[in-house]
Amino acid sequence: MPEPAPPAPVAIIGAACRTAGADSVAELWQLSTQGRRMAGPIPDDRLTGWPDDLPASLRPYGFLLDGIDRFDAELFELSPRAAAWTDPQHRLMLELSWRTLEDAGVTPDELRGADVGVFAGGINADYRELMFLTRRGDSCVPQGTFSTFLANRISYFYDWRGLSMVVDTACSASLTALVLAVRALRQGDLPLALVGSANIICNGFGLSTSVRGRLLSPSGESVSFDAGADGYIRGEGGGCVLLKLLDRAVADGDRIVGVIRGAEVSHDGRAGGSTAPDPYTQGELILRAAARAGVDPATIGYLEAHGTGTPVGDPVEVHGVVDALGRHPGGMPSAAGGPGGKLWVGSVKSNVGHLEGAAGIVGLIRATQVLAHGLIPPVAGLRRVNPAIDTGGAPVEIAAEIVEWPDGPVPRRAGVSSYGLGGSNAHVLLEQPPAGYRPRREPIAPRPFRHRSHWFDRTNRPTTPPEPTRSTHTDVR
Repeated sequence: MPEPAPPAPVAIIGAACRTAGADSVAELWQLSTQGRRMAGPIPDDRLTGWPDDLPASLRPYGFLLDGIDRFDAELFELSPRAAAWTDPQHRLMLELSWRTLEDAGVTPDELRGADVGVFAGGINADYRELMFLTRRGDSCVPQGTFSTFLANRISYFYDWRGLSMVVDTACSASLTALVLAVRALRQGDLPLALVGSANIICNGFGLSTSVRGRLLSPSGESVSFDAGADGYIRGEGGGCVLLKLLDRAVADGDRIVGVIRGAEVSHDGRAGGSTAPDPYTQGELILRAAARAGVDPATIGYLEAHGTGTPVGDPVEVHGVVDALGRHPGGMPSAAGGPGGKLWVGSVKSNVGHLEGAAGIVGLIRATQVLAHGLIPPVAGLRRVNPAIDTGGAPVEIAAEIVEWPDGPVPRRAGVSSYGLGGSNAHVLLEQPPAGYRPRREPIAPRPFRHRSHWFDRTNRPTTPPEPTRSTHTDVR
């Protein structure tokens, strides 16, 4: 029986992101290549509800955004009151969706009434919990804070008629949402899909539970794959991408940011425990994504890893990659598809922190830039690779410095991994845009947002806002 044809490739035709230290994809790439880390202590105004029995010395560090209260409510047709009671994660998703359309060279009017799908990853509800903690509420709260509106509000605003849904698989949420969007496009359910996620930290209760569970770095200096990794550091921000089948994107003259060849999900079952990762199932997922895409896994040259900076999770992830290569049909390959015959491993979390539900989509966006620029950025802050990471002679290496990746006979390919706390995993196989392709569409110049301060416990009158205060976070090399 002949092998089934690989599924249709999917093009990323627009992308946008915002993270600590970066307000755009271009700035995220600059942050990555410069190896910068914008981290600092989480300030008191983000720690409402911090329990009295936990000492201040345990208050964690974070990679935070400036001005999370600021939003262009007028553009998105929200009154100041409604905006004040709307979760900043929802507001950020609206603004990222706008920037994504601009990047794709698409105006909202072009898509009004179309069957565009919206797939959002969302796991945290800090803003709503803050309302509980302060015992304040309003009739706008359901539309402003229920998780379904992370996607549904976008569909409503643009008048899109396709499937609109929110996915929660913990840290793999946004990449799982992308897998579902890819499947819907391949099945012909949708002509276009917007995928994204946002993460904002604004109360101390959720942080305190992570501290009690010993999930977070007490030092605030944890780095992916480093010997001193001591837990993850939470990050704020988000990202969005606009997807279309590759053949349709080429026919329409869309700009192509990257090509999705494979997108798969799985669960560890009982292999790793309810919260512990398992290298075999992680490796199996990478192999499945490559096999279903019709791609030799030995041609993958870069892995945008989950890379949380934990002493257990980091070695398991690398061992999963090694295990996958060891199960290659021809045996362990002597060379992989990256520079120097290596499969290089990195993680944007060392630059911007762990964005939890939004981590996967930001990692995916960073990986598109790796392929487009032909450069592999270093793991920011890496001093010494964790000695528990054993590559066993496999052609796998942690990126400690910038590595040039010139064009070759095979397109540059990258994997993007995202692993949820409860064992739900996602992996995407990316490829650089088709050689020689010239788009007819160009990005639209970004519209300046008219930001005003909106917060539910403040007076939100439409007055001229003061200049935003800057965070105290420093650029840590």
